Amino acid sequence: MLSIAVVEDEKAFSNHLSQMLRRWGDAHGEKLAITCFEDGLDIADNFKSRWDIIFLDIQMKLMDGLETARAIRAHDSEVVLIFVTTMAQYAINGYEVDAFDYILKPLSYPQFELHMNKAAREVEKKEKHSDADRAAGLSAGHLSAGTAKGIFDLILNSDKNFEKPFKIL
Repeated sequence: MLSIAVVEDEKAFSNHLSQMLRRWGDAHGEKLAITCFEDGLDIADNFKSRWDIIFLDIQMKLMDGLETARAIRAHDSEVVLIFVTTMAQYAINGYEVDAFDYILKPLSYPQFELHMNKAAREVEKKEKHSDADRAAGLSAGHLSAGTAKGIFDLILNSDKNFEKPFKIL
């Protein structure tokens, strides 16, 4: 199952995108869990890493898409971010936040399907990579290491980076 967030302040387009997502899921035999947000602040506030793909509008009232993407990236470096907007001039800014794709409105289903196929392949590739990491023992968790100076607990976070070690004994 793919977990997808749609962050779009225009209700009509949010519904249109959700409808295309459901159509894509039906056509590709993929179950989707779709959550819609009306503004970037709604998803960024107390963000939890639970989505595979996030579709973001660029221009929103309280928090724009780029600011929202920065807030998301502070907590989740893996989620596939796709900007969907009428503002082509902002496409280059997507590189700042490692955006996966940039789609211009208005959006037809055949055009959307191409982008969604590519995004779904990326999610699958990341899941395979993550599964390989878990098999190699690289999943998030703790590792205790003994040295001449004592025993230290190392914490491996979800980004597979060690946090600052702390001494146990």
